[in-house]
Amino acid sequence: MHNLFIPVPRETALKLQRLPAFFLDGYKTPIHCSDVPGQRHPDKTTLSVYLPRTLMQRLRRLAAERGTTVTEVVEGLVTSATRDVVLSAEDYMTIAEETRQAQGRTSSKKAG
Repeated sequence: MHNLFIPVPRETALKLQRLPAFFLDGYKTPIHCSDVPGQRHPDKTTLSVYLPRTLMQRLRRLAAERGTTVTEVVEGLVTSATRDVVLSAEDYMTIAEETRQAQGRTSSKKAG
């Protein structure tokens, strides 16, 4: 048996972690996730935009047709639009630092 590594966007990898099990070549490979329910992942940030009401209603309708949330529709569109954007090492360092800071804020809330 050979290992096949397929690069996927981080967003897709995070969604795969939410699945109770992942199937590959007929073998069941469990994916464990230790997130606290209802708590945002420290690697996520907020995006706020103002949209015309008609566009927002279209987003809601699209999400309903797909059986997903508006957030998932927007994530998919943004992921698709930025697929070819290459991040630098400095970008990844910034992301890691922001994630560490978010984890620190989450840890201090749990302790309080």
